[in-house]
Amino acid sequence: MRPMSDGSESLVSDWYRPGVVSDVKKVREVPRFRARLRGEDVFCTVRLESPDALSVAVETAATSLKEGLRAVSKFAGYCERTLILDSWEEAAWAEVMASYFGFGLTIANKGVRCEVMPPPTSSDSKMTGARRQFIRRVIEQQEANS
Repeated sequence: MRPMSDGSESLVSDWYRPGVVSDVKKVREVPRFRARLRGEDVFCTVRLESPDALSVAVETAATSLKEGLRAVSKFAGYCERTLILDSWEEAAWAEVMASYFGFGLTIANKGVRCEVMPPPTSSDSKMTGARRQFIRRVIEQQEANS
């Protein structure tokens, strides 16, 4: 890994290792993949935001708002988060929670996905040790799924 201007290490070089993503210039995002992170089954997306920065997005699916809040909260501070609920029953309250806690909301009902609220973009670009470890874990899961 190469050092960054803020003294942290770049995770981009890990992501572009042979077998993960081989051509930096052609790939800006890998297809969504399943992963098990922080005890939850999720879908992940990894994107190249700049030559030295990766962005990770996590989608958690739940059958109830209470279950979904518990799952999506595990990823606060690590990445963009989206909660996917399977019915419109709790959509109004879920939208309030998504706005307050800073995650996206999608309803997937009867084979139709409707994005109610997109996930807010992270304004915190600082790479903490915990965030770096989380992104490394996502990269490991991506490699395992390749």
